[in-house]
Amino acid sequence: SLALNVLGHRYNDDGLRHSQLESTRRVMTVVAEGRFLSKQIRSQLGIIVPWAPPLALYVQEKWGGSPAATTNEAPRRALMLRSRFFVSMMGEMTRSLLREIISISEAPLAVTFLGADVQFEEQWLTMQDMSKFSAAILYPNDIHQRTFHEVYRMGVPLFMPDSRGLYRVQRASNWGYSSYSGRLRGVTAGDALDFWWDSFSAGPDVVIPLQQFADWEQFPEVQRFSSLPDLVRQLLEADLESLHRKMLETQAEAEFETLSTLALEVAAAFR
Repeated sequence: SLALNVLGHRYNDDGLRHSQLESTRRVMTVVAEGRFLSKQIRSQLGIIVPWAPPLALYVQEKWGGSPAATTNEAPRRALMLRSRFFVSMMGEMTRSLLREIISISEAPLAVTFLGADVQFEEQWLTMQDMSKFSAAILYPNDIHQRTFHEVYRMGVPLFMPDSRGLYRVQRASNWGYSSYSGRLRGVTAGDALDFWWDSFSAGPDVVIPLQQFADWEQFPEVQRFSSLPDLVRQLLEADLESLHRKMLETQAEAEFETLSTLALEVAAAFR
């Protein structure tokens, strides 16, 4: 909780507004939306702020678990979630290469790319539509992304590049949270790590250690692939039903812990 002086305003008879500093000290409870943001605030502002993950409670849909999703008798259908990465040159090559690998291997697998224009198979899908896919693949736009939490809450089996793959992704399409530099004068970083980097020049020794604070690192059961052939193999061999159950269990625990923490923070603000 932070005790703040609140800047108020008053009006004179002439109608002009004049600022004044109220003597009343009011209490505001601050919770960072994600572990990375909490660390970033500590580094740049010198303020220790607790963190909680977004819960995406507005998502009511759950993974469909169709026969095609749980057996090898029918093609599995994977959804490649919307990402700025796929409109970069590297992303376009990745998209074409994945399609070619699936075609040449004759794998019983279909990947639907969700994007902004007609070069993608789908431009818009509802949550209900997304829940009907066998699995989802995420090349994240940022180190903190709500899409991740929406898919996780539905329990859709989720696949992502490993840490080295994500390092290459953010070089082609930088992450927004890592682009905000600066620090208040007189603030000493409370961590040896710097929570800002130049995505086009920073090496893996800088970026990969910071990925441990990303949303996807705080939730288990996210499947990581090292290459596109490895992605295809995992999509075909994974026990999707088991992943779905474990994701729902983790989500339920996160919701209980987060809402309990928020309730305690709010109660403390009124003491």
